[in-house]
Amino acid sequence: MSATRRRLIGLVVGAAAWRAASASLLACPVCFNGDQGPVTRGVLAAVMVLVSVTAGVLLGFGRFAVRLARYAEPRTPEPRTSEPRTPEPSEPRTPAPRNLGTPEPS
Repeated sequence: MSATRRRLIGLVVGAAAWRAASASLLACPVCFNGDQGPVTRGVLAAVMVLVSVTAGVLLGFGRFAVRLARYAEPRTPEPRTSEPRTPEPSEPRTPAPRNLGTPEPS
């Protein structure tokens, strides 16, 4: 199926959906400002609050996902050697552990 034919089918389906939904949309006084009473203003305010809260939650989730993706970038590990690292002469040596549970023999 060619790209032009797919676009044409999509256009026809979209036009049919638009035509089928237009009758129900025209019946909605909130969408088309049919009745401007206090109830209509309250419904519009409620819709705006719900859209704002939803957008805020989605933006927060998107930011969290971007942050996780940024921290999940692979980092180059240090190459491991088979030999244990010996301390440099300038590095302080750690003292031998002491037994603190029993007295030292005298």
